[in-house]
Amino acid sequence: MNNALESLRGSTVTRVTFEHGIRLLFHRGGWAVIREPFTISQGDESWVIETELINDHSARVLVILHDDVEDAKVSSEGGLHLVFAKGTKLTVPPSMSREAWSVELKNPPAMLVSPPGGGETMRLSNDT
Repeated sequence: MNNALESLRGSTVTRVTFEHGIRLLFHRGGWAVIREPFTISQGDESWVIETELINDHSARVLVILHDDVEDAKVSSEGGLHLVFAKGTKLTVPPSMSREAWSVELKNPPAMLVSPPGGGETMRLSNDT
């Protein structure tokens, strides 16, 4: 599963939108949608970002705007972990009630979805 995310390395976040969750658009095409609370960490500080409620910490996610993804992984529990070139870390834990996150990739074309309850990430792909 982590091999599919390798194409995110070097991708720059070009847009962050707040809608029914938070959407990150990448300059190479593709995006990530985060539907559950997640953590943004910088150095020794971290903040929980709510996805359905704008709060005092919501603007913290903008620190990744125009930053490059340095590493992207999915944990065995189904959590998404992104590390950015400037040192910011974004962590989305799995959700027991719904898909916590999804990532659509353009090259290679694939969609990764965290299943409700966590566990192995589903990969939907056009390649055979």
